[in-house]
Amino acid sequence: MKKLSDFDYMLIEFDASRNKEIEYLRQQFVNQYPVSFIEVMQYKDYILGQRNHDNFCYQIEVGLRKLGSIQGATSKKFGMYQDRNTGKIILADKWNVANSPELTFNKIRKAILRLIEDGKMNNRHGIITSEISQMLRYKILSVYFPTMYLSVFSENHLNFFLAQFYEDSNAGDQFSGIYDKQMGLISFKNEHPVARDWNGIEFMTYLYRVFPQVNSIKDKSDIKLVSNLVDSVKSKEQLVINGEIRSIKKLSNSRKRNISRENSEENVPSVKGETKIDFAERQKRLNEIGSLGEEIVVKYEKNRLANYPTLARNVKQVSLTDDSLGYDIRSYNEDGTERQIEVKSTSFMKSKKLEFYLSANELQRATTSKDFTKLLAL
Repeated sequence: MKKLSDFDYMLIEFDASRNKEIEYLRQQFVNQYPVSFIEVMQYKDYILGQRNHDNFCYQIEVGLRKLGSIQGATSKKFGMYQDRNTGKIILADKWNVANSPELTFNKIRKAILRLIEDGKMNNRHGIITSEISQMLRYKILSVYFPTMYLSVFSENHLNFFLAQFYEDSNAGDQFSGIYDKQMGLISFKNEHPVARDWNGIEFMTYLYRVFPQVNSIKDKSDIKLVSNLVDSVKSKEQLVINGEIRSIKKLSNSRKRNISRENSEENVPSVKGETKIDFAERQKRLNEIGSLGEEIVVKYEKNRLANYPTLARNVKQVSLTDDSLGYDIRSYNEDGTERQIEVKSTSFMKSKKLEFYLSANELQRATTSKDFTKLLAL
């Protein structure tokens, strides 16, 4: 059995603050639909299919998609909805009370309020026996109680995650349902000194970052153990170590940014028989190479500081927000002192003669700062 700490090589480059937007959306929803409002809510405040999207079902399914998708099932999962074409109110059989939208919604509203109360008390029996559809049920719980439940509602995905921790592709079978599977994963989270302070949204984000393979899971037969994760990540690029160029295998598509980056001259895209240089395309390519080089160095620095997680998490690619500092990466030495790194990148083979442009600002920083380090990415 593996612990969450076995995946710390990803933890040091995981920035939990990226979930601030998701948390803002969650809090906005809870403020709009507090329990006090649900108690008096009418079915027109609830049902999906209206032209007005300001309703409970649309917001929890579409507005809060980033908190986990529940779009894999029909609108019947909500118990009732409005047909977009005819405007007719459709009542699911299990909820239908005398073909009355008002009476039917009264039944649904009571079930939602009962679920929220059971969720608050972590009443396992009440949660697993709720009449509310499973995906909607656990979405509601994760939205109103993010510290207690996960934003993962797919049993296939839960089974995949459990398989990786238990090192058994059938590990999910020992849990009776979504509730127990979520609690099983949360127990791994709570054992970790850093992750124990995360809520279910942050933990969900981390799981999908560590195991992107989960998105290809269609059914139980697709579940496979992911082996040699650390090796597979480290083999993607060989980094600059102690100032010596080793090698970085091949450039891949990276996130592009519109910041001018002076790197080595690069082969310019051209058309056979023509010699005119496309300067815009060349600059775009140089920017891409420079950006990727900086990202690689950030990864290296965080891996270098793996035994100092606080320092590792504070390593920043400062060039993304301020291009006037005279260096690209702010990192740290093991004693906590700052390490300012200027990165120069090229896709040329290291056997070639390399020339790099150094701006006056970079030169001034390099000659006056004792914390300045020049690293090359090849």
